Amino acid sequence: MKEFVEVESGKHADRPQLAAAFQLCRLTGGKLVIAKLDRLSRDAHFLLGLEKAGVDFVAADMPQANRLTIGIMAVMAEEAPSPRASAIAAC
Repeated sequence: MKEFVEVESGKHADRPQLAAAFQLCRLTGGKLVIAKLDRLSRDAHFLLGLEKAGVDFVAADMPQANRLTIGIMAVMAEEAPSPRASAIAAC
């Protein structure tokens, strides 16, 4: 078991610690454990592609989530406006 810590936003694609964690999971057959699903990515294509990439993961905030749940949540997260965008639109 190894811990990778990354504080990058889920909307950024360049995430070296996440890439290293994926590589280790692929090599060892390990499972990636993340604190919150929305911290992994807000990109539905990215989340849905994890299975094809050979990376099994579980989100601590939704441990019961299955592939269908993850797919629905990914699409919803991608479509949900950010609080900042809502505040700007309200001005």
